[in-house]
Amino acid sequence: MPPRQCLYCPRPAVQGRSRCGVHGRSTPRRGPGNHDSRQKAFRKQVLKDFTPGDPCGKCGLPIYGPVDAGHIIPLGLGGGYEATNGQAEHAACNRSEGARVRARQARFFPGR
Repeated sequence: MPPRQCLYCPRPAVQGRSRCGVHGRSTPRRGPGNHDSRQKAFRKQVLKDFTPGDPCGKCGLPIYGPVDAGHIIPLGLGGGYEATNGQAEHAACNRSEGARVRARQARFFPGR
């Protein structure tokens, strides 16, 4: 049986997957109910002492709505899953940082 074609390009897909090596995921997908165990443990450690009204690590405003655990040094720039590298943030503040981090990473680490 011929190999399956990648969903995104004409290259053959990796055996047992639907994407080629270029378009395949090297890490588990992130999203609601789909975090890997390191992210879950990190979030639990960072938010264990959080109380509503604590300041956001990004913008400094009090957090009363959805809260998320953010990385002080992003994973893409060498940060890790240690609790000391985490801070409580508004969910919106945490989500808005991603594009800036990718742009900064491309500028400082062009080979990545």
